[in-house]
Amino acid sequence: MIKARSLIGVIALLLTISGCTTALPSPSTPNASSGPTATVPNVDGEPLSLAVQTLQSDGFDPQDQGLAPDDVVQKTDPPAGTYSAGNPFVYLTATPPTTTTTAPPMTTVPNVEGDSISHATQIMAAVGLTLDSSAVYPTSIVAYTIPAAGSMAPVGSSVEEYSCAAGSQPTEATSGSWICNPGGYYANWGGQ
Repeated sequence: MIKARSLIGVIALLLTISGCTTALPSPSTPNASSGPTATVPNVDGEPLSLAVQTLQSDGFDPQDQGLAPDDVVQKTDPPAGTYSAGNPFVYLTATPPTTTTTAPPMTTVPNVEGDSISHATQIMAAVGLTLDSSAVYPTSIVAYTIPAAGSMAPVGSSVEEYSCAAGSQPTEATSGSWICNPGGYYANWGGQ
């Protein structure tokens, strides 16, 4: 009996020396010092430079290799609102910013048919257009414009013209070309 008790004592002593215990091990907890224990902030739609600042100020380590500072964040991994549980890394997906092009303002091409080149030039300038004319004489008469009177054209654009010498009457021939009467001379094409 004494031998049995001695044997149990020796076994208990050996277990104590070897570090074995009968208590259950405690559950492991995440290492909170490795990163924040917070939710990932929503930086979607922000420029990358601002998103990085926001994430860093919350203790995260944004992963943004190969992205430009003005790129726009599309999403994060883990997504916004996700509990970090100590994971500091947030991977960013971003795209270059889009540029919106605004269509130029439009204006109506005025009717300058029958006006002199000099007067037609002033009328076009008043609405933001340029009369493209190669007429030799500023007193030449405008027969037709391209774009035609009443059409819409971008402000700052050029309007081409057909013209006849002063004193002649421009008319459109059946072929669609313009002639200057009297004399049947063809009109000057003022465009390029």
